[in-house]
Amino acid sequence: MKTQIQRIIIISLILCGVCTNRLFSQPTYKPLSGKDLERVSKLLLQERMSGLLSGSYLSLGAIDLGPLEQTLSHNPIEGWRIKIGAGTNASFSRRFALKGFVAYGTFDRKFKYGLSAAVSFKRRPSSVYAFPANCLTLSYKDNTTIPSCPDYDAFYNSMTESSSYYLMYEQTANLTYLYEFPFALSVSPFVSCSRLYSSMYHHNSNIYETLSQPQNYIKTGAEVAFKPQRKRKNISSLNSMLYPLETYAGVMVFANIYPDYSDQNHTNASFLLQERLFIGRRMAVDFRFKGGKIFGNSDNHYWFSPLFSNTIIASVYGMNLLTADNTFFRKEYMQTTLQLNFCGTIFNSIPFLKQLKVNEFIYGKALFGTCEPYYEVGAGIDNIFSCLGVELIRSFDMQQQGGGMWGVKIRLK
Repeated sequence: MKTQIQRIIIISLILCGVCTNRLFSQPTYKPLSGKDLERVSKLLLQERMSGLLSGSYLSLGAIDLGPLEQTLSHNPIEGWRIKIGAGTNASFSRRFALKGFVAYGTFDRKFKYGLSAAVSFKRRPSSVYAFPANCLTLSYKDNTTIPSCPDYDAFYNSMTESSSYYLMYEQTANLTYLYEFPFALSVSPFVSCSRLYSSMYHHNSNIYETLSQPQNYIKTGAEVAFKPQRKRKNISSLNSMLYPLETYAGVMVFANIYPDYSDQNHTNASFLLQERLFIGRRMAVDFRFKGGKIFGNSDNHYWFSPLFSNTIIASVYGMNLLTADNTFFRKEYMQTTLQLNFCGTIFNSIPFLKQLKVNEFIYGKALFGTCEPYYEVGAGIDNIFSCLGVELIRSFDMQQQGGGMWGVKIRLK
């Protein structure tokens, strides 16, 4: 417990320092006074806090540093993970983009790194990834990874202990092409070559190597998605109170090919549908439906983990409350999430709470697939200081009699 408290304090102090530095380094082009100064200061603070907790970057001219949320984190295998990432923006070049990072673990004492370069094929691009994009990206990384949890090294996933923890060490070269049509349809084929050279497992303060020998594999496939942009101005005030949820309908299909282990070859197919529907100017309903299936044999490290987490601190729609090892790894699954947002209907009736502009919500989640169904319900408030949310959760684990638990989840916008 003492170590856990120290970890939270260290991360909080560093993040507060970064946030304060960013806030007071903002240029002011006109003198402000009175209510204007108070209003602008409040908006800046909310913007910086929200951005810092959700993948913010620190802009230094043509270079952006970040994501800041991944600068410092902790896990039982790497120890303290220190990561410095940077990338170019449109001020550097509108046609080319470069990104990279270097990370180091104080416990495993290993350096990790990654590099990527992208080029736009548009005649006059405003930036490489500006809609509609037409670009090619080449990347290489030697890094740790957790399947289905790309942001495992975000600081808010470091604040609770886990009894079981997997971490994989992998080298990957990837080539991806992205083409977006003006009517919001995008096609993105890709191919990658990877070498998995270590798979570490932490359990009850002990660390085990679970990989007998390195594995080489090729991944090739494509993603097709439809992502129209909302243009309804009458709901912009409500939308600003809610967590981002873009309209999306897409499928991804790819094959994993193992030259040395042909019996492990398999194909992965998945889909995602999500939408936000507004009920008048008072309420909104968020709907998310996703699923997938693995055809062929596969090591369980590469199964779907649609609810993966070992913490009770989680991002919206993302993770679960349980700490059981591999509870949600499945070869096939379907997950449905339905959330009803009241958009301040309750709090706005209380004068001194109206200024908070929080969103009250209730939601339900159901997961079906290879294992027994899992259900989860919750209620809470979010948009606190434009970046935080808290909710009370009840989970129901059908794999064991009387399974499930109560818990508190923190959301980060």
